Amino acid sequence: MKKVYLIFICAILSIFFCGCDYIHHSNSFVEGTYTCEEGKLIVTAIDEETYKSRNGVNVVEDDSIERTNQYYEIAFFLYDEDSQSYVELAFYNLVQTSVKAQPCFYEDENGNDICPQKTYYSVQYVIGYDGKDYILN
Repeated sequence: MKKVYLIFICAILSIFFCGCDYIHHSNSFVEGTYTCEEGKLIVTAIDEETYKSRNGVNVVEDDSIERTNQYYEIAFFLYDEDSQSYVELAFYNLVQTSVKAQPCFYEDENGNDICPQKTYYSVQYVIGYDGKDYILN
């Protein structure tokens, strides 16, 4: 009987340390500048007052498990070859659309979305904007 319990405990620990997706991935926002060939993303922590004063434009409340009541400004720029400069795009009223998903998805009222993805080794964001996807590291 002790052997059965020992095997059970070893199996649970193996799943916990090796196979549990929550341990290796997170869906919280991380401050920083992230880039891809077509653009860049700047994520900055802000306070609740600033969040409320922006009326839902380019701000998000991080509803992930790791963070609660944390607010971020999202500045997403795409490179415009005609003007040879970056153009800032807007997100309007971003809300979390999948509460239990790993990672979480946040979508705005125009169907544009952002998905923070963090592992022990890297942080990246997947952004869907106007029907095109961008992966920023």
